[in-house]
Amino acid sequence: MRARSSFFALLRGLLVLFACAVGPQFAQAQNYQVTNLGSTSNAWAPPDGINGLGQVAFYDYIGGAYRTFFFDGATSQDIGSFGGSHTSPSAINASGQVVGSASTAGNAASLA
Repeated sequence: MRARSSFFALLRGLLVLFACAVGPQFAQAQNYQVTNLGSTSNAWAPPDGINGLGQVAFYDYIGGAYRTFFFDGATSQDIGSFGGSHTSPSAINASGQVVGSASTAGNAASLA
């Protein structure tokens, strides 16, 4: 019986030693950076897509209309519409192409 408890004590000690040696590399904090996308309104402008290059597609409410913006990591730019006053992004791919919907002139239709 004594040999068995000694074995488990040794095993427990090895597990503690292993956890102390390996654990810190799994417990490291992640570093993140918060970036102002340049929202011009006081409205909440959530990102609708972020790719691996840090490019972001988001919308903002400006002058009574929803506009889609593309953030390239440094500046944001309105990506335009089909003549209407509303646009809405859905996603951005690895090449920086934004997909979504936009209204046509006079807001007659919404195209994707």
